[in-house]
Amino acid sequence: MIYIGFAAITVLFLLMSLLYKQLVEVGWLFVVVYALTFFFSNFGPNTTTYIVASEAYPTEIRATCHGISSAAGKIGAIIGASVFAPFSEAFGYKYDPDINILGI
Repeated sequence: MIYIGFAAITVLFLLMSLLYKQLVEVGWLFVVVYALTFFFSNFGPNTTTYIVASEAYPTEIRATCHGISSAAGKIGAIIGASVFAPFSEAFGYKYDPDINILGI
């Protein structure tokens, strides 16, 4: 069941990347497809975050291990957010806040 969420997110993001221009032209369809990625994110990967961890850690140290896992995830997110801008600029992408992809 967990793999269904991961597979669906993969397919949806692949669809969004390949058909980006067509989806942007129909703004509501882009929003619907993007919203589906959030649904399947909670259906798959989020399940592994909470349910699998509660089964994997012994009861005596479950809260501590949950905290360590959470901290590791947050540190990974900080590192990813910190290096994204320099990497994207290194590959030729410049952020332009005036671009509005939904045409709103």
